[in-house]
Amino acid sequence: LAATFIIDSDVQIRATVPTGATTGPISVNNPAGFPGSASNFTVTAPPPQTTFTPVADGRVQSDATTQNYGIGTGNNVLLRVRSTGPTVRSYLKFQVSGLGGAASSAKLRLFCVDASTDGGAVYSVSNNLLSTSTPWTETALNYNNAPAVAGSPLAQIGNANLNTWIEVDVTSA
Repeated sequence: LAATFIIDSDVQIRATVPTGATTGPISVNNPAGFPGSASNFTVTAPPPQTTFTPVADGRVQSDATTQNYGIGTGNNVLLRVRSTGPTVRSYLKFQVSGLGGAASSAKLRLFCVDASTDGGAVYSVSNNLLSTSTPWTETALNYNNAPAVAGSPLAQIGNANLNTWIEVDVTSA
């Protein structure tokens, strides 16, 4: 089977092998001859990529402390962030399952429909309504009972350009 090779150093060669390759020796042609590898190589497949969509979303505002914004319409979740005026917080809940182990990487992807020089920050928060053991739901969430936002953010979004995807590393969550 044909493969492509990248020479990383004098002692390391990286090979990309075609689908179906499993294991075998590697031979290298150089001015000193045709030495073969001392042992067979092993194909290591990249980990599968899994996508999760929010199972719940909510928004709360400091100027409407008991207002519930309920369930949105359609498949799009609209998050709001404000730099002036009332404090606006958006919440997303994900049900992560079927990984077969710990995730090696996690990214939150957001699509910007309203540009800003400050796209806000992403925090990990409790699954429960404030000071309770009751999980928050779209229909119960309001500013007074929303999970507290505390500590350092997982990420600062920074500039949010119109009609672009923003990808935030949330692996540490």
